Parts: sequence; C-alpha cells; structure tokens
Amino acid sequence: MKYALILLFCTPLILFAETVKLTIEHNPSKTGNILIAVFNDPGEFPDKKSILRKIISSELGGSTTMNLDLPQGDYAMSVFLDENGNNKLDTNLLGIPKELFGFSNNPRILTGPPSFQVSEITIDGSQQSFKIKLIKLI
Repeated sequence: MKYALILLFCTPLILFAETVKLTIEHNPSKTGNILIAVFNDPGEFPDKKSILRKIISSELGGSTTMNLDLPQGDYAMSVFLDENGNNKLDTNLLGIPKELFGFSNNPRILTGPPSFQVSEITIDGSQQSFKIKLIKLI
C-alpha cells in the first residue's frame, strides 16, 4: 500500500515532465566533471538546496550536451566545470571562482552571482533546448 501511494503521488511529475536539451559550452582544453544544479525556488538559488543535481563528464571539443526531464515551470541553473575532481567550485580569497562556471540565460557577471529572476528559464513545452556558456573571471 505504501508503494502504491508513492507511485500515485509521483506519477503526475513523470507524466508532465518535459525533456529539455541542455548544451554546456566550455573551453575545449579543460577537462573534468560538469556539475549542474537546477533550482525552482529563488531563495535557494544559486548555491543552496537544488531540486536536481547532475554530474557528467565534459566532452572534448568544448561542448557537452545532455537531456534533463523537468516538469513545466520556472527554473534557474548553475553549472561549473570541476577541473580538480573535488566536487566544489574552487574560489580565491575574495570568493571569485577559479574554475569555469555559468548560469542559465548566460547573464553578465559583474559583482557576484545573478538573481534567480535574471537566470530564470521557463519550461512550457515551447522551447526544448537551452545553452549555458561557462566563463572564467580570473
């Protein structure tokens, strides 16, 4: 009975999920794992509790593509290329990232991470692909 209830409550999420193609562009000479975090709560973005986390190996050639299954809604994503395999975004003493990173909508980074609203993307069935360009500030 317990499993039937779990299936009943999870089925709507599965049925209404959209398959979204995410392409991450990065420096072709850099290798490592790409860590992706997907958020649907502005209070959690960009580095607190995400609704989905994925780790994939970067592909040679500067572009890595993957599919994400997400229910329709508003999301923001943060991504970084973990060059040293410690599963965290390394920063200098000032908190500036030393590894390649990026956000959905590719906002211009001036003084700290962008807001959820600036990075927000909408999954509504009309746009099935997004591109995030990873950058390095230092």
